Amino acid sequence: DRQSECYPNQLQKRLGSGYRVENFGVSGATVLSTGDVPYCVQEVYRAALRYKPDLLIIKLGTNDSKAHNREKSSGQFIRDYKNIISSFRKVNPGIRIMVCLPVPVFDEAFGIRESVLKNEISPAIEQIAREEKADLTDLFTPLQTHSAWFPDKVHPDASGAEKIASLVFEAIKKLRIKK
Repeated sequence: DRQSECYPNQLQKRLGSGYRVENFGVSGATVLSTGDVPYCVQEVYRAALRYKPDLLIIKLGTNDSKAHNREKSSGQFIRDYKNIISSFRKVNPGIRIMVCLPVPVFDEAFGIRESVLKNEISPAIEQIAREEKADLTDLFTPLQTHSAWFPDKVHPDASGAEKIASLVFEAIKKLRIKK
């Protein structure tokens, strides 16, 4: 059950009632404003901005590895990612930002390319984290030996979502954010 077993719901269970986790994710969304499903034009993006979170967890980049998105991007990924961060800082200057390296993919599936994720997207996100002084959480390395948790080679099952929630939870604990 993707709705109840998704990583945001599992993260909420781990964090408990002192936190409120909202899921503003969009399946298939891209960082790229020229991508096939740009996150920045989605209603949930506007809803997330209105929500003004204290902590923003950005788990984007996987769909940006698709060839048809990369061909249109001409180096826009970093700029568009920083624009997303900037828009949240504008509505809440005290926001804490956590960016996540994408989970691995285990074969090219849905046009998503592992080599692009590993060699282009992840280094770009690491650069963004440094330049934007955002916290970085690696979801790639701890999951790269768990292909069984990704039945379609891209999307996690309940066990994969639980591990993602666990990794994000541990990263949040290290941030020492007050409830």
